[in-house]
Amino acid sequence: MFSYITQRMFSYITHHISSYKIHHMFRYITQHMFSYSKQHMFSYRTQHMSSYRTQHMSSYRTQHMFSYRTQHMYSYITQHMSSYRTQHMSSYRTQHMSSYRTQHMSSYGTQHMSSYRTQHMSSYRTQQMFSYRTQHMFSYRTQHMSSYRTQHMSSYRTQHIFSLPDMI
Repeated sequence: MFSYITQRMFSYITHHISSYKIHHMFRYITQHMFSYSKQHMFSYRTQHMSSYRTQHMSSYRTQHMFSYRTQHMYSYITQHMSSYRTQHMSSYRTQHMSSYRTQHMSSYGTQHMSSYRTQHMSSYRTQQMFSYRTQHMFSYRTQHMSSYRTQHMSSYRTQHIFSLPDMI
């Protein structure tokens, strides 16, 4: 009788206590350990990993990635973009920019540039260009045009001018 009671009680305890432990311990682990992980591990990552990335990764990127980009991307741009620009941009400019200039720039130049030239360029030309012409063009004409006239106009007159009386 004693052994029977002992067996029954042991099986009861084993069955119910085991299921109780599994049920409640699982809930405990799920609720408490997950919140612990969220609170403590997040702050650990925030504090320690941030400083690690700031110190180590910044210097690594600066040294290694810059030299990589400089060497490889420059050669890529030189080879591919040059041919792309030559083929595509030339046809784009020819088709689109020509019609744009004809429509928009013509009316803009007529309205705005005309009044600008009348007000500003007239006084500028009077002051600056007159002194420039006086100093530079006079010496240019003296040196170059004299020899030009002597060489070319003499032969021109000989050939063409003396043939005029015959034509008249």
